[in-house]
Amino acid sequence: SIVTVLFQEIDYSLQIERFTKTFKMTALPQIHAKLITLLELLIKPQKDLNKVVNILQALYEVAIRDFFKEKRSIDQLREDGLALRRPVSSAGLLFENAVEVPNSNNETFYRQARRLHTIFTSLDSMHNIPTNLEARRRIAFFSNSLFMNMPHAPQVEKMMAFSVLTPYYNEEVVFSKEQLRTDNEDGISILYYLQTIYADEWKNFMERMRREGLVDDKEIWTNKLGDLRLWASYRGQTLARTVRGMMYYYRALKMLAFLDSASEMDIREGSRELASMRQGSSLDGFSSERSPSMRSLGRADSSLSLLFKGHECGTALMKFTYV
Repeated sequence: SIVTVLFQEIDYSLQIERFTKTFKMTALPQIHAKLITLLELLIKPQKDLNKVVNILQALYEVAIRDFFKEKRSIDQLREDGLALRRPVSSAGLLFENAVEVPNSNNETFYRQARRLHTIFTSLDSMHNIPTNLEARRRIAFFSNSLFMNMPHAPQVEKMMAFSVLTPYYNEEVVFSKEQLRTDNEDGISILYYLQTIYADEWKNFMERMRREGLVDDKEIWTNKLGDLRLWASYRGQTLARTVRGMMYYYRALKMLAFLDSASEMDIREGSRELASMRQGSSLDGFSSERSPSMRSLGRADSSLSLLFKGHECGTALMKFTYV
């Protein structure tokens, strides 16, 4: 189709790094404005197909006549696939009888359309950056990672084993309610200290709690006590951050532990189970008659699963778990 050929030419110019030499950047504001109009027509409850066709025709005219630096005749456009082989009648338009608007129950399409409309219409200043230094660091790291060449993951047989043993003596993992509220000899509590050091993060935390149903700030000590303890522990307890970091790799470590300890027969017969693991299912979904490697993995998995139930004994088991 004409639209496909147009996108192919744009992609090719980007590939050979000649986009600005092939297209006029001065035409982009016109294309931007017409795309916004098109999206507004699409996300309206009542669709006007005639207006959609008209704006698509206007987009086509801008892209063909104003966007390309090199002017082409109608014969060249037809030869390149950017115009119809046969002339369109004076009464008709290029996209007439060629546009089909998705049904209103197509949630995926309209969610993406609304998202694209928000991107095109957002006019946030470049100075509106997060005040939190950690947020800035993470955004900068993510932005830089977009331009990195991602290495291919090695085969499981060539991967190095992953073992973890976190030193643990009498160190607290998660602050208790009493620890957060009790003042030290200087009259300062742990929570007050963290609220002072991470003032912007505390403000965001309280805003999130209110969105989740917090009515009175005093309820933070009752209904939202678990969230409060985790918020303080992630900023004041190194070991809590270590456990949280390990749990980011929870599913990957389960998979790796199974592949490291399973026999060739287990792997051959467990293709269905491995597929279910990739879909996020628990290891408890395996049949009751499991191999020794699977049973050992199940024991490790059961101790890890306690973390999700909020038991501190589960956190303690995590400290001595080898994977």
